[in-house]
Amino acid sequence: MYRPGPAPSTSSAPRQVNGAMNTRPPSSNGGVPAMAARVVDLLDSAKHEIDVVLQQLLVVQAEKVDLERKVTAQVAEMNAILQTVKTLEQNQRRMRQQYDEDIERLRRQVADGPPQQSSSAPSNNSAPFHLRGPDVPPRSAPMAFLPPRAPQLPSPSTRLPGLTPNLMPKEDSRGMHPPSITPNNTSNTRSLPSSPAAKKLKSSSSSPQPTSSPNAGATATPSTTTPAAPTSSKIKWTFTYASRPSSDSSNDPGDRPALDLVHTIDHTSVVCCVRFSSDGRYLATGSHETAQVFDVQSGARTFWAQRPPPTTSSSASEEDAYVRAVCFSPDGTKLVAGMPQHTVRLWDMHKDEGSSSPLSLVGHAAEIYSVDASHDLIVSGSADRSVRLWNMRSGTCQAILGKEEDGPGDAVTSVALSPDGKLVAAASLDKIVRIWDVETAKLMDRLEGHCDSVYAVAFAPDGKSVVSGSLDKNVMVWDVTMSGKTTTRPRMLLQGHKDFVLSVAYAADGRWIMSGSKDRSVVCWDPRLARSVLTLGGYRNSVISVHGSSTGSYVATGSGDSFACVWKLQ
Repeated sequence: MYRPGPAPSTSSAPRQVNGAMNTRPPSSNGGVPAMAARVVDLLDSAKHEIDVVLQQLLVVQAEKVDLERKVTAQVAEMNAILQTVKTLEQNQRRMRQQYDEDIERLRRQVADGPPQQSSSAPSNNSAPFHLRGPDVPPRSAPMAFLPPRAPQLPSPSTRLPGLTPNLMPKEDSRGMHPPSITPNNTSNTRSLPSSPAAKKLKSSSSSPQPTSSPNAGATATPSTTTPAAPTSSKIKWTFTYASRPSSDSSNDPGDRPALDLVHTIDHTSVVCCVRFSSDGRYLATGSHETAQVFDVQSGARTFWAQRPPPTTSSSASEEDAYVRAVCFSPDGTKLVAGMPQHTVRLWDMHKDEGSSSPLSLVGHAAEIYSVDASHDLIVSGSADRSVRLWNMRSGTCQAILGKEEDGPGDAVTSVALSPDGKLVAAASLDKIVRIWDVETAKLMDRLEGHCDSVYAVAFAPDGKSVVSGSLDKNVMVWDVTMSGKTTTRPRMLLQGHKDFVLSVAYAADGRWIMSGSKDRSVVCWDPRLARSVLTLGGYRNSVISVHGSSTGSYVATGSGDSFACVWKLQ
């Protein structure tokens, strides 16, 4: 008979599996998938929120960058406005100072009475042509100290006064014309007539007469019958010191140079150039038809040489008779001058004047604007767009510079040899200063920065820098290495002249830079501070030439006022 066993227990007591207690709770149907789905949803939600936050962060960063850019632009604009305001304030002070000086000068002129007017032909004391004053609109480019010549060419439209027809500078879009030279005894700024007859009259009345010997001028020997000794000119000089910048707390008196007049040497015409000898004992000047040498201490004339006679009788009124370039040999015994007829002439000043026969250096095809000498070398710059190197002993031409493709595109206005004689710098009407190696005759560098014709160039006494002056009214200082290479831009820009800069020079120790200008002033610059420190005024015409003695502290100036001045720089 079947007997049912005991009913299965329904208690919740744990069961033993293989003798072990099974404690895992019973799983409900579908619990794991639901939990996994919940976790996925939470992760997706968190990811979405993170994406939103990242997008907001990117937007904030973009807004920050844009805000920083706007702030930077605003700061730059404010700085530019402040700089403009400062510049305007400086210009306003400078203009006010100039107006005050002009008013004071006019008051002095009124107090002195009107100048005498000459109704006859120009006298020996009047310059044949003059550098236009500041009240006349300037015109472009030729040499400011080049007197006009008679219009002999069939195409006058391509010619400007003061330059030979084949050396016309490019016409400026501003319509500028070359300056001219005003007689001392006139009060207006109009140029004298430039007709051939007037030029002939001026030439015959203003030039010193040579010896009566008919062949005295054939060899261009200095005359034993020299013109009358110079007399002093009475000028009311003005010395204007620039205010010290607020950042300069120095009270060193050496920071403010002083000029004391030593000599005023009158000439019969415009003084186109001045130059000291290397020992500082003598001063050479060039003017109409003559080159003269003076003792710096006494002011007495020690040597005088006249230009050669015209090659033909008909060319006397056509030939440019101005001596625009003079210098001494390094030993101070010879005078070098760029004379009419496109020649450089060399005189031995220690020989008897009556028998001294100059050495002629022939080769240039146009007027000679500048000369310099070092060791046994003479360098000359001409309106024929070339620079020539000459042997001082033999008179032979050793090299012609400027014939290369990058050579001067217009007249060479100024040349300078480095103190060691290894480099030559040349300024040109094409707005560029070029530097050549003397030994190889290779063009080393082109100094480009001026925006108008460059009229003057000079080396520093240590040969490590070059200073240039231009018709753009600026003076620039350039660094020069031993190889002749320079920086791409000028190291220093000196601004302050109100008209063309016609001449530049260094003081003996390189402490000061001096510049002469058509604005009738000489400015002394401090190259350490890149600013002007002293302005010398009182000239009635342009300051055409300025030069500093290499020994001692003398400075010489030549001007359209027909006198040269020797100053003591302290």
